Amino acid sequence: MRTWVLAAVVAAVVVAGCGAPAEPTDGGRPEASPDEVKVSDATFATLDAAIKAHKGDVVLVDFWATWCGPCVKSFPHLVKLHRRYADRGLRCISVSIDKPDADVQVLGFLREKRAGFQNFHWKTWGRELQEFQEAFNFDGSIPHMVAFNRAGERVWDSNSQDLSDAAKDELVKNLVTAN
Repeated sequence: MRTWVLAAVVAAVVVAGCGAPAEPTDGGRPEASPDEVKVSDATFATLDAAIKAHKGDVVLVDFWATWCGPCVKSFPHLVKLHRRYADRGLRCISVSIDKPDADVQVLGFLREKRAGFQNFHWKTWGRELQEFQEAFNFDGSIPHMVAFNRAGERVWDSNSQDLSDAAKDELVKNLVTAN
């Protein structure tokens, strides 16, 4: 009987711990729980306002889609950067350009990746492409990333210079440590 009670206690502890966010191994924030992950509809105005609201922080914006293999492959790195540097002033923003009716897929992907930062689903991107081109040097191809310094100035975008993950790490590290 004691073995059964001990097994039940161990099982309860294991099950209770499964929903808890994992502790970071890199000195950053814990992972977001899936329930904490949200997505909002985006327009140029809402995304521009989100970036301006973070003036004083470093902002990294990632344009992606669930159907884009390179986007899916690179997205975990964005989550990792957020977890590592959020406490030092990095604000990540993701912008899905999936079809307007793909809300379920977009939210499912974001929750699976535990994307605990601002997430947008840009459903009208064809109509606002010119504004996005000017602000983000975005030509419609993805994945596309853009970095803004603490003054709110665009300092890097992946159309101008493609960076490896290690180089992105260095860029973000330098931006968050700059005065």
